[in-house]
Amino acid sequence: MKIKKMIVLMFVGVSLLLFGCEKDGPAETAGKKIDNAVETAGKEIDNAVETAGKEIDNAAETVAEEIESAVETAGKEIDNAVKNAGDKMSGSVDATGDKIKDLGDSIKDGTN
Repeated sequence: MKIKKMIVLMFVGVSLLLFGCEKDGPAETAGKKIDNAVETAGKEIDNAVETAGKEIDNAAETVAEEIESAVETAGKEIDNAVKNAGDKMSGSVDATGDKIKDLGDSIKDGTN
């Protein structure tokens, strides 16, 4: 008789476990909502990070292009400045040479 009671009690216990878990309780529902919220937040963070990465890449490319342009412009300006300085020095050397020649001619004419 004890065995029959034990079998009946086990059957009732198993039945309660199986049928009692059919419907979600408030804790299970809240847990699912939290899981969904965390998953949604994770996806939004992933999207934000991806978007930020693309914007950083675009900004870096723009900065690189601007630097390249500035370097090219500076190079041209340096080339022009060097050419102008060279032209001025050449003109000064020529003028100094002419003055020395004239002075030499003056001295030569004065002594002859």
